[in-house]
Amino acid sequence: MSEANLLDAKKIKEAKDQYNEDLKNNVDVFAKMLSMQKSLQAELYAKNPAIQNVYNLQNETLGNIHTWMLDSKVAFDDEFREIIDALAGMNKSPKDRSALWKKWKKNYNTIRSEKFSDLSENEQIKLKFEVCDAFHFFMMMMLGVNMSAEDMYIYYMYKNKENFERIKRGY
Repeated sequence: MSEANLLDAKKIKEAKDQYNEDLKNNVDVFAKMLSMQKSLQAELYAKNPAIQNVYNLQNETLGNIHTWMLDSKVAFDDEFREIIDALAGMNKSPKDRSALWKKWKKNYNTIRSEKFSDLSENEQIKLKFEVCDAFHFFMMMMLGVNMSAEDMYIYYMYKNKENFERIKRGY
């Protein structure tokens, strides 16, 4: 999708209004997003049967689920690379953006010293869309192991508490 389409204020407002409406109606927005990702994957499968059918993953072999996870991870990694690229500011040339992580570039320190607030509003939105793209593939990994929004919440809360305990123990 072109950046112009992504930065459509009307579409963003519609999504924000939907979010507020969902909250007002006590909709579990994370569960809704996970369900929407599952529907998207099913639609992709309907158009291309070479893509694994998310509805049948629980009946798949571990090898097929492994392939699903690896495919999702490769896609996630590609989106993460796009996050890093967008982090430097999409108004810069690709050569200048890469100076954020290429220590040998002459403008490495200059780019790294810039602040997030120096990015234009459109650059910040583009960056957030890249994080959203990565989140799609994270949710696909969740779907691969039949993990619900409730599961994620429970395990996150448990693990977060444990991580704080580890800090207290000097982990």
